[in-house]
Parts: sequence; structure tokens; C-alpha cells
Amino acid sequence: MRHHVEGGKSVSQRNDAGAANDDESGLAHRSKWLVPASVQQLLYTGAMSVGFRPTEEDLRVIEANRREDEKTSDVIRRALRLLDREAWEERARADMHRLRTEDLSAEADAWEYDADGNIRITGTSLTVPARPSDRA
Repeated sequence: MRHHVEGGKSVSQRNDAGAANDDESGLAHRSKWLVPASVQQLLYTGAMSVGFRPTEEDLRVIEANRREDEKTSDVIRRALRLLDREAWEERARADMHRLRTEDLSAEADAWEYDADGNIRITGTSLTVPARPSDRA
């Protein structure tokens, strides 16, 4: 990746398989997406390594939560997934709060069961077959 200055702005150009070129707007063009140049360095198409200097408390938490045959990177990956799940739950709770007065009983059903227990999408000819375990 090459960095240079054009018109007072830092511009990055990369010519590898994940080619990205910044224009005068400060946006990197990657495929069909425009990516701010400040975020561009975080987007990799290949392998990426992140340096981390854990504190004593970090090491204690990692060791306390390490599973059998698990590497430190695996523990950190699990922690990242939990963090992502926590953020998803916060968004879901905000949506629930925002929609708390929504009355779905006033809306038409989007699906219904047919006589054989299959799910029929209302207003279409689409049917989702019932699973054998659903018929028991």
C-alpha cells in the first residue's frame, strides 16, 4: 500500500487483490462500497494479525475462561462473539422498547397452517412443508 498527500489529504493506494484507491473525497473504492480512508486500514481481504499486550487482569480473565485445548486466540475470538451478541441484544431491546405499543392483531397474518400442517405464505403459492417431527 502506498500513502501520499494530494491537495492536503492523505491518500492510500493498494494494488493487491483487494485493490483500493482513494479519491479526492477521502473515500476508498472497494467493489461497490465507499469506505472512509480512516477505516480502510481495518479492511483486509487476506490474513490479518492484531498485536495485543494483555495486562495482568487480561491474562487472569483469559486463563479463567480458557477451555481445554483452547489457544489464547480462541478465547479472544469467543469473547468477540460474546461482545457481538451483547451488542445485538442491546439493539433488539431498543427495538422492543421502540415497538412496545405496536398492535400486530390489527394486521393480516403473513402465513397460516394448511390442513396438513404445512406453512402457507398468505397471498402466494409458497408452502413450507412441515417437518416429520412437527406432525407428531
